[in-house]
Amino acid sequence: MNMTIGVDARHLNGAMHGTVRYTIKTMQHMVQSRRCRFVLLSNKPIVNPFENKDAVSIHIDSAFSWMPGAVWLAFRAGHLLCTLNVDAFWGPLHALPLCGMSDIPRIVTIHDLAHLYYPESMTWKNRIIHMVYFSRTVAKATRIIAVSQTTRNALKKEFGPKVAAKTSVIYEGKSDLPPSSRSPLIKGDYLLCIGSVEPRKNIAGAVEAFRLLIQDYPRLRLVVAGGHGWKQASLYKSIEKRGLSEKVQFTGRCSDAELSNYIAHAKIFLFPSLYEGFGLPLLETLGQCPAVISDIPIFRELGQHLSGLQFADFQQPSLAAAVIRRVLKETFAQKPEFASSSAARLLSWGTCASRHEDLFMQPRLH
Repeated sequence: MNMTIGVDARHLNGAMHGTVRYTIKTMQHMVQSRRCRFVLLSNKPIVNPFENKDAVSIHIDSAFSWMPGAVWLAFRAGHLLCTLNVDAFWGPLHALPLCGMSDIPRIVTIHDLAHLYYPESMTWKNRIIHMVYFSRTVAKATRIIAVSQTTRNALKKEFGPKVAAKTSVIYEGKSDLPPSSRSPLIKGDYLLCIGSVEPRKNIAGAVEAFRLLIQDYPRLRLVVAGGHGWKQASLYKSIEKRGLSEKVQFTGRCSDAELSNYIAHAKIFLFPSLYEGFGLPLLETLGQCPAVISDIPIFRELGQHLSGLQFADFQQPSLAAAVIRRVLKETFAQKPEFASSSAARLLSWGTCASRHEDLFMQPRLH
């Protein structure tokens, strides 16, 4: 059975961040099976990163480019889908059309519930969009994909057992970054954070722990690899006020090749987030450098499949600094790895894609 799946592709704008990587990697592996073809939908220009143009086409609804993307998806995209002869619609970014779809099956991926648990960490615009559309999306979805059991548990808690019953957990996968060059792009010893600079990522907690460390490691630096986000003016001011501007480096958005180099030459990877739905950077750093990560539910969940993780409370910087200091003192600090070959298969894009495919093909969707 071959299916044509419409996809909300508004976020495929050329930048590479977690949700974009998830969408692209999942689709790339699904295309290889030749059981599905995709129509990427947006009301504004997007980038098609797929080599197989026969299996992946683009439909730009340019007549409605004046609409904000969220409004277009909610009230226009559904009507458009009815003219494209698709068998199902997939929203990889928390959202579905709210009208006009007739009986087309609707699958949505929920990455996290940050708008409920950490609303103060979002921009006002994104917060309003989630407040207006999220519960309606969950109600209208034929099936829901949660990227972790942690996220599925949160959906059950907030929206009840009926929503949980139509929710399947499908893990994301480890990406194979390009091999790193032997020459480091950043000279000297450094700790590494990966992710956009936004409140939920708690870069401030990593900076404070780092400040406590440099008394003993004066040549150590902190590198933050990721795009500049929002609500972080106080962070930058604090870094400057504490005299850390020369010690803390923000790279901005980086390529996969640059990211691979940063990881390969880092002393320790820090993941200080207050809340995550999954945590792709943790997988990307496996086998490359030691990791000190927040003691939060999703990382404990992933820890069932990984070995060598060091947990710390980054809301208590002195405690986090103590864990980092201990790892720095170890001559051969353990680097996290998959706990088993079955764990490696589970946390792979191949498995992720095949489970998406199986879900899309389920007869009860049609």
